[in-house]
Amino acid sequence: DIKSSSLYGLMSGVFQKFQKYQMTLRENVMISNLDTEREDGTLLEILKQPLFMAYRENQPFNENHLRPCPMLENPEILERIVKETGARSTDLQSPESVEHLCAKCREYAAEWAPVAEELWNSKAS
Repeated sequence: DIKSSSLYGLMSGVFQKFQKYQMTLRENVMISNLDTEREDGTLLEILKQPLFMAYRENQPFNENHLRPCPMLENPEILERIVKETGARSTDLQSPESVEHLCAKCREYAAEWAPVAEELWNSKAS
C-alpha cells in the first residue's frame, strides 16, 4: 500500500496546449535533452540524467500542495536545480538564463505564498 502523502511527492504535472504542441511524453522529455539523439537510450535512461533526477529528488517542491510548481511558486528551487545540474536553455531561437526565467515568477510567487499558506492552514483546522 502507498500512502497518498508519499504518492504526491512522486508526481508532478506538466501543463501545455496539446492542440498546439501535440507531443508524446518521450518528445516532451527530449525537448529538454537536445544532446541526445531521439533514438539514443530508453526513456528511463534519459530520465535518470542529472536534471530529471534532481527534479525528482526535490519533490515535493513545497509542503504546501497549493504551491507545487518549482517555477511558478518556488522559483528559487528551479534556479538552484538548474545551476546544480548544469542544465541550460534548449530554446535555440531565444535562449534564456534560468535567472531571467525565474525572475519573471518571483513577484507572483511572493504574492501567492501568503494566500496559499492561509488556505492550506485553514484546511488543516
